[in-house]
Amino acid sequence: MHHGTSVRVTSGLAAGAAAAVAGVIHLAVVPAHLEEPPMVSSFFLVVGIAQLGVALVLVLGSVLRASALMGLIAAHVALIGLYVASRTVDLPFLAPHGHGHHGAEAAPGAVGNGIPVYPGARVEPVGALDLVCVGAEVVLVVLLLAQVPASWRRGTLNVLAVVGIAAVGLRLLT
Repeated sequence: MHHGTSVRVTSGLAAGAAAAVAGVIHLAVVPAHLEEPPMVSSFFLVVGIAQLGVALVLVLGSVLRASALMGLIAAHVALIGLYVASRTVDLPFLAPHGHGHHGAEAAPGAVGNGIPVYPGARVEPVGALDLVCVGAEVVLVVLLLAQVPASWRRGTLNVLAVVGIAAVGLRLLT
């Protein structure tokens, strides 16, 4: 076996393991989100199944085109970005957190369940399982980046740096 091939196989196995960890965690949290709007639990279900599918493809040693690798990288960077946003800013499409928001009866004439939504009520708390999952996704992105051609990798890293700097700048301005 050629050295480049063994590195690609090892990298593929490690990437597959990272995708599997993230997928299992996403599936494990589905029950905890069943009382929230269906889009939330469905999101975790779809992401978990997709990540397990990615894990299977990577562990089986399938050689993916650079464009497919870039799609996986983009999807996981978006997931990481959504995670960070859900822990730092109020996302209006999430249900508010706090006492009594599940199953509250709607007040007459109120929009929603009548419970006021205070600033920051939709910011999710950070948990240990969250950090393991996002860590696995970061490892996955790094390992996938290692498999794309160097010219694509340079361009992708530049775009990621610009997006990261812009996100921090926007957060500082708000």
